[in-house]
Amino acid sequence: MRADASGKFYSKINKKPIKKIETKEDGTFRVALPPGRYSLLVMEKGRFYVAYFDGEGYLAPVTVTPGQFTDVLLRVNYKAVY
Repeated sequence: MRADASGKFYSKINKKPIKKIETKEDGTFRVALPPGRYSLLVMEKGRFYVAYFDGEGYLAPVTVTPGQFTDVLLRVNYKAVY
């Protein structure tokens, strides 16, 4: 992976994406995946936004459980001022 100076955007990731989807206008999305653990990345202007790491190699990790929907709240807040 190659990060920019912010450490939040990457121009390249080491693994091939399993699925690529687009969100609805309100930012929501649904995607069917087999059970397992996944990284969730947001692409903006040709770069991957990484909200956080888990320390085990997953970027914004999501666990998909058989027969259930998994709710995810991913904050894309790199422009936020607190």
